[in-house]
Amino acid sequence: MADRSATTRAWAPAWALAACFAVAAAAIIFFGATPERIRVDQNDYHLQAIRTFAQQWPRPDLHDYASATTPGYHLLMAGVSGLVGDGERPLRLASLLISVSLVLLLAHWCVRRPGRAGAALMALPFACSPYVLASGAWLLPDNAAWLGVLAVLMFCWRGRVDGWFLAGGAAALAALVFTRQIHLWTAAPMLAAAWIGNGASADERPLLLSRDEWRVLLTEPRARLARAAAGLVAVAPALGLLAAFVSAWGGLVPPRFQTVLHGGNPATPAFVLSLLAIYGLALAPLLWDRLWTMTRERPSVLLLALIAGVAVAVIPATTHSVADGRWTGLW
Repeated sequence: MADRSATTRAWAPAWALAACFAVAAAAIIFFGATPERIRVDQNDYHLQAIRTFAQQWPRPDLHDYASATTPGYHLLMAGVSGLVGDGERPLRLASLLISVSLVLLLAHWCVRRPGRAGAALMALPFACSPYVLASGAWLLPDNAAWLGVLAVLMFCWRGRVDGWFLAGGAAALAALVFTRQIHLWTAAPMLAAAWIGNGASADERPLLLSRDEWRVLLTEPRARLARAAAGLVAVAPALGLLAAFVSAWGGLVPPRFQTVLHGGNPATPAFVLSLLAIYGLALAPLLWDRLWTMTRERPSVLLLALIAGVAVAVIPATTHSVADGRWTGLW
């Protein structure tokens, strides 16, 4: 009974946060106006892809369709449309369940790590993000992909390399890449988790780039190499899946987007670091002790980080420019 009561207490704050998110998103679905940018994104791309797949069901054509992402979310919603119809509002309400699951799972994970109910508030900045809320209220694939990212990272955070890590992580990563190909980056933390193996607890982890950390990372090389090889096997299905889409599309996105979405932007690192700095303020109370310890014991690491941050901000052009793709957000 005590264990059941503790489990209930761990889930209760997570359910509360997820319920608040659901109410906010549902209010938008029933009463909110759709901003022009979201209207174009939803109606001209994702809703069109969902309805096209529903019409082609059960043999949808995945060679070229109205989304620059892999089709996992759109196929799921096309299947759901067979139950709720292809009307915009019913589909938005059905899609909201994905976002509620994401917020619920993230909040619960936050609770069970520190072991206190108030830790659910650690998920609040994420739940309050306009991008997360928008993907919950409209037909956008972002939150379905973030749910996959969270699933992969949860396998990494377990701190154990076993059958659950290899099989579950492989399935989660493959489903994620099937939903949004750009999130293949989560293969990197999977491989890192495999290399680290059954690591120490958070309180026992050494400081960044300290001698103790190098010792922890480089001891027992044979065991680490064996685990890394198993990790490579686990990420292979996702790599094979993406390779199949690239072969079918003739590129990293469906053909109709290849003349629009291409190339890179050297200002991206500066943009990402700026966003991390802004959102990191919400997590400052959790990071302060660790940063202060590093300031006292490893100032050279912070100095290197400062130099690198200045370099990525100063070297590329970061001024406002519509032609160069720097015209929303922080630009």
